[in-house]
Amino acid sequence: MQSGSVNKSLFGKITAIARREMKKHHIPGAIIALSIGGKEYFAPLGVTSVDNPLPVDENTLFKIASISKTFLATAAVMLAERGKLGLDVPVRKYLPSFALKDKKAAHCATMRHLLTHTGGWYGDYFDDCGDGDDALDLMVRRIAKVPQIAPLGEYFSYSNTGFNIAGRVLEVRTGKTFEHVIEDMVFKPLGLNMSFYAARDILLHRYAIGHKIIKGKPVVAKPWGRARCAAPTGGILCTACDLLKYARFQMCDGCAADGKRLMSAKSMELLHTPQLPAYADRRVALSWFVHEKGGMKILTHEGGTMGNISDLSIIPEQKFASVIFTNGVDGGFLVEAVNDALLENFFGVKPQPKKPLKLQPDALHEYAGHYENPDTSVEVKIKLAAPTITITNNGGFPTPEHKVKGTPRTAPFALYARGKFYLISGPMQGFTGEFVRGKTGRVGWIRLTSLAKKTDVRSEI
Repeated sequence: MQSGSVNKSLFGKITAIARREMKKHHIPGAIIALSIGGKEYFAPLGVTSVDNPLPVDENTLFKIASISKTFLATAAVMLAERGKLGLDVPVRKYLPSFALKDKKAAHCATMRHLLTHTGGWYGDYFDDCGDGDDALDLMVRRIAKVPQIAPLGEYFSYSNTGFNIAGRVLEVRTGKTFEHVIEDMVFKPLGLNMSFYAARDILLHRYAIGHKIIKGKPVVAKPWGRARCAAPTGGILCTACDLLKYARFQMCDGCAADGKRLMSAKSMELLHTPQLPAYADRRVALSWFVHEKGGMKILTHEGGTMGNISDLSIIPEQKFASVIFTNGVDGGFLVEAVNDALLENFFGVKPQPKKPLKLQPDALHEYAGHYENPDTSVEVKIKLAAPTITITNNGGFPTPEHKVKGTPRTAPFALYARGKFYLISGPMQGFTGEFVRGKTGRVGWIRLTSLAKKTDVRSEI
C-alpha cells in the first residue's frame, strides 16, 4: 500500500472485511485498489488459482468482464465527436444487412439503444464464432435469430448482444478489428500497457483464474477462455493499476495523463449522463450505471464471467475510484461488503438496509406466475407463510451447446418498495429484482439483479 492521505489502519479495516468475505465465500484471491486525490493504494489478497497458486500482486491480470463495455462506449463517443458515428442513426446505415426477428427493431435500432441496453431483444445469447477477424461479423449474423423480449427503446434490459452489435459497428466505421479499435483509441493513449484481449498476450504475465464452488470448495472454472466474438461484451484482462488509470481518465474532462485531449468535456459528460432508469436505484448512461449515495454521484460497472467477479466505482467530485477484483464465483458478496465499507468509512454514508413492506397476500397475487427467457425460468408463488421465487438457469454459456438443465433454486422474497423485492434467505440471499409493468400497468416481466448478472425474463401469464 502506498503511503499517503489514507489512514493505514482504516485501509486495514477494509482489507479485513475483504479477507472475511473471502473465507466465508471460498474466494481464493482478490485485490482492492483505490485512487484518492491522485494517489494509489493496493491490497492484494490470496492466490491466483487453487491448482497452481501464486500470490496475487499489483500486477496480476484479472478478467474484468462487462466493465469492458465502458471501453467500447468511450470509443464510440470519441468517434461520434469526430463525426464518424451517429448515436441516433439507425444501425442499418452502418450494417446494411443487420437483421433481427423483430423487423421494426432491426430497422430502427440505433447506437444509443445498444449502449443503453434498450434494444429489447434477448441479451444473453453467447456463441463461439472462431478466432478469425470475421468473428464479430458472424456473431451479429447469428444474433438475427434471438427473440424480442420487450419493445425497442421502452425498457432497460441488460444486453450483451447489443454490445456485440455495437462492437461490429465500430469495426465497420474504422476499418479495424474491434480489439485494435480499443487498443488504438483507449489502451495506448492512456498508457494501459497491461490490458489485453487475446489470451496469448498474457502468457508471460501473472494472471488469476476464476473458480466455482463444488461441495463447499473452490474449483477452477472451465473453460477459462472466452470466444473472440465476446470481446465487446467482456473481453478485457487487465491489472488493477491499469483500471485505476482508466478510472482517472473517466474522472477528468477528456484529457489523458500526458495532457493530450482524447475527447471534449462535453462528450465526457454525455458518456456519463443517465438516459433512463435501469435496475434497483441505478440509471443507465452510455454503458455506465449511475446512482447517488450521500448526495454524491457514483459511476459504476460490474463484471462477472466464469468465476471472476469485478467492480469499478468512481466518485468524480471526490476524485475517488475503487477497483475490486475477485476470482471466486461468489465474489459479489465481497464486492458489496467492501463497497459499503468504503462509503461508510471514507464518506460517512452508511448502508441502508431494506425494510420489507407489510402486505397481505392478496396484494401480491399480481406478481404470481411463470416467467421465462431462453436460458432462465422463474416461478413466483404467493403463499401464506412467505411468497417464494424459484429460479432455474438452463445454461447457454459460453455457447448455446452448453445448455445443462439447472437445479431449481427456491427462496422466499419480500417487497421493499412497489414492485421491488429482495431474497431474504438461502444461497441467493441478497439478490434483488423487480417486477416490470407494461404500458397497461400490468406486470409483464421480472428483472433479476445480482452483482454478476442482470436477466430480464418475459412473463407468460
